[in-house]
Amino acid sequence: MASKIPPATVTKAPGSKHPPSLSDGTITPEVVHAYDMACRQYFKRKNIDAADQVAMVAGEMQGVLREQWYNTNATVLDALLWTEFLTAFKARRLPTGWESSIVSHLLRFRQKDADVFEDWATAVETQNALLVGT
Repeated sequence: MASKIPPATVTKAPGSKHPPSLSDGTITPEVVHAYDMACRQYFKRKNIDAADQVAMVAGEMQGVLREQWYNTNATVLDALLWTEFLTAFKARRLPTGWESSIVSHLLRFRQKDADVFEDWATAVETQNALLVGT
């Protein structure tokens, strides 16, 4: 059953003085992907060393449960590389089996007669992109 809580959103500060923030709301694979991309762009623009990346952005996650998880585990989480942190975050916030759900969806995905091929192909590629790194 889908959550009745709206999905979280990723906000990038104008001029990139501040790291991206992740609002309160339901975490979906699409939201995690958007947050990952926004943070990677921030790291690159600001030349943030790999060892400092998690500490630079994790404090911008909003929502009581996310804030509590990060604050309780900050010493351990801050020592992780960004990709390791994302793996831990996905394990904590995404439903069990989310990867299998996307794979099942992809296997059932069929182009309808009314679909423009490019639109259908983009939809397939977008879902597939969410599985990168899993």
